[in-house]
Amino acid sequence: EFCSSNDETKKEFCAGYIIGSLDQLWAVWAVQDMKPCVPDGINAVQIRDIVIKWLINYPEKRHIPASAVVTFAVSEALSCSN
Repeated sequence: EFCSSNDETKKEFCAGYIIGSLDQLWAVWAVQDMKPCVPDGINAVQIRDIVIKWLINYPEKRHIPASAVVTFAVSEALSCSN
């Protein structure tokens, strides 16, 4: 809802939440010695777009916690096998 809003404040809140969740995900990957394939120069708006696209593609999973959505979306999009 916030991520697809026309209100810039809500979109910025969404991006901030996603980046915070992503920061936690990167910490877990670091502890597990995993290396995601993150393109140089990727920014918060692009990460937000990845999450929105994932939610559009998997509407049946919109009930799961937001941090899990970020984890699934980013893991799928930035997998080294893609």
